[in-house]
Amino acid sequence: MDIESLYTADRHSSGCKMRVLDDLGKETDFYITLAGQDSDIWLEANRKRQNMLVSRALSKDKDEDDESEKELMGNLKLILDATLDWSGVDQEFSKEAALVLYQKAPYILDQCTAFIYNRANFTIS
Repeated sequence: MDIESLYTADRHSSGCKMRVLDDLGKETDFYITLAGQDSDIWLEANRKRQNMLVSRALSKDKDEDDESEKELMGNLKLILDATLDWSGVDQEFSKEAALVLYQKAPYILDQCTAFIYNRANFTIS
């Protein structure tokens, strides 16, 4: 067996297109290109998120509602960092446009999260 056939980081880093489903679960012509969880992008974003969580856990000034909001924003930021591009919609891709999309259509954020955590999406040709 060729050991290099087991490597996944490059495939995760180049990203994979996820077909977006509408709010009723129907396929659309909208695709979002996402980096996978083995990519440098994801690993760095996740490291920053973990550092933020540790810092907050050690902080003496805690507000429960504020903590929940920050945790939600941390997940959003993580997915936003892994969002590389999109196609099939009339809006040009930008991180700012993706942020608005994920805030106004949280079901798409959920789809992206599930897609990224399924390694097979990035490794099956």
